[in-house]
Amino acid sequence: MTKLIRRMLWVLPFGCITIIGFSEVDNSIGFFQAAALGAGAMTDANSRQCTRQPANKAIVTCPPYLAMPDDGRDDSKAFQAAVDALPRSGGTIVIPAGTYLFNNPLIIQKPVHLLGAGPTTILTHSTDLSTDGQGNFIRIGGAAAVTENVSIDRLTLQGPQGKPLRTPMIRVVSKTKGVKLRHLSFRQVSSTCILIYGDGIRDVEISDNRADEFYEQFVELSTGGISGVRIERNIAKSTRGHPNLGSTEPFGVVFEPHAPGEISDVSIVGNSISFDGMSNAELINTGGISLSTGPAKVYAYRRISILDNTIRSAGVGVRVQTLSSGGVGEPGSVKIVGNQVEGVKSYGILVKAGAGISQPNAISITENVIRGYSAQAYYKYDGIRVEGNSTGPEIRGNQILALKDSDAGIGRYGISVESGVKTPVIKDNKVAGYRDGAISVK
Repeated sequence: MTKLIRRMLWVLPFGCITIIGFSEVDNSIGFFQAAALGAGAMTDANSRQCTRQPANKAIVTCPPYLAMPDDGRDDSKAFQAAVDALPRSGGTIVIPAGTYLFNNPLIIQKPVHLLGAGPTTILTHSTDLSTDGQGNFIRIGGAAAVTENVSIDRLTLQGPQGKPLRTPMIRVVSKTKGVKLRHLSFRQVSSTCILIYGDGIRDVEISDNRADEFYEQFVELSTGGISGVRIERNIAKSTRGHPNLGSTEPFGVVFEPHAPGEISDVSIVGNSISFDGMSNAELINTGGISLSTGPAKVYAYRRISILDNTIRSAGVGVRVQTLSSGGVGEPGSVKIVGNQVEGVKSYGILVKAGAGISQPNAISITENVIRGYSAQAYYKYDGIRVEGNSTGPEIRGNQILALKDSDAGIGRYGISVESGVKTPVIKDNKVAGYRDGAISVK
């Protein structure tokens, strides 16, 4: 067992004489020795807690782990030991308030509930971290058997101030089912906050989290073989480029497949994404939600729901670069409904259905409000634009407006449907803020 050495100050009064000295304790000490550490390790209250824990629960500041918050020393071994000591059936790791430093990643491959005390429980790192050559601070999954029922709740993941590190904060990898990431705060993240990368990943909930000053993606789905992801009620905002990396390209939610397959049954609902304060040069490379192309040539996005999100001050509001490529199984499908998009530099909503596929993709764009578009280049971009192999895309009940009611039109078309799109359904839309025309169907 690796020893964790702590210095302990002791004071012994003998009449008029007081003797002061230091002792050293390690992580194999007994309970009564550890209690003597006082505020440095445990209070009387949590020393009583330490005597009552069942096998499926651990407090990382208790023996034998003795993680020490706020001391600027590495706590990663204490955390990993606590996870590894849980039975195969899993359990709960309790993390009291304080700042814990990690010099190694935390790997979770059993049902673990990582529970902080709220935003004042801070996990941070000062160097890039990786597992098997892949950057990650916390890695979930990747075992031979399926990793199920992992949750991380009520804590802060924080990058080092101003350092150009590229460590994703949470990486969910192959053979993973039932992950819940809730009530988390992300701060100063130079890379991606939550990266989902691998096949056989199912049932992931990302809800009620907050990201401040992130410089790549808040959430990225990066391979085929991912299904059943819910991204709901999160707040993601960034106000400036990275102080050492310069202009970056942050997006709220991105699909960017690096391996073939389908990403399916994903709901992106009720999120707030904004880049207020960035310069125009920085904003053009930002976006709210993007179903992007990637290195993989064969993939499809199916049953994707983008509902009731608020996107403000971004390069593009909602972008679907290609719904499917290479003819994988069924056609792609996306619903973009009830979103509020304000002050974007290019397109409010852009959907490219795909080309050279045997079946048309299904597209529904309804009840969205787009206020302000094409601000980067006047008369170049449209409020809503649809391209590719799609039959009967529904564009209904949208409001496409100038940023202010008094503004002259700076967009090209309010709605533009390009050649290749068959029998679009365009009804009940309110369109303003354009120069060349309200609706163009080629």
